Amino acid sequence: MPEALHLCALAFSAAGTCCLVVDRRRARVPEVVASLLMLLAMLDLARATPLLVPVAWAAVLIATAMILAAIRSTQVRAATRGSTGTGRSAARPAALSPTGMASHTALGMVVMSVLVLAMSAHGGSSRAMAAAGMSGMHGSSGAGVLLILFVVGYALASVVAAIRGHTRRDRIQYAAMGCSTAVMALGVLLQRM
Repeated sequence: MPEALHLCALAFSAAGTCCLVVDRRRARVPEVVASLLMLLAMLDLARATPLLVPVAWAAVLIATAMILAAIRSTQVRAATRGSTGTGRSAARPAALSPTGMASHTALGMVVMSVLVLAMSAHGGSSRAMAAAGMSGMHGSSGAGVLLILFVVGYALASVVAAIRGHTRRDRIQYAAMGCSTAVMALGVLLQRM
């Protein structure tokens, strides 16, 4: 069953990535790269012998999330400086702006990195768990509760962002990311049982 859930999560992630790829706005390029990276991590970790150990994927995802946040922060500061004095309001709802998509994607990468580590700790091979340094995490119910709260919070934020999304593609992308992480978390919970 966890394998089927992982495939379902992959399908949601692929749908979200496709929505970003077909969006012709140049502002989406960093989000497309981030989404493709998450998809690659999921595909690689579905293999019997992944190219990178889970802890390496988690580090790559966290680093990319930080880079994405830095890129968007710089762009927002530049846009704010450029729009002062034009009479236009620079403040838009976060879920509707390119920075809203970047924030959602960066947070998704953090959630994904936590899920990658949790998956490897509970269902991975002993070699992968030893490489990740997580072999002792099996009995940690507190970590499981935190994981659930983290994923549920992200899924709820995804629903809100999907409702407030500008275009149909934005709404699908937000919803697909939320569904993908929720399904992955369900797979982790089933592995624990």
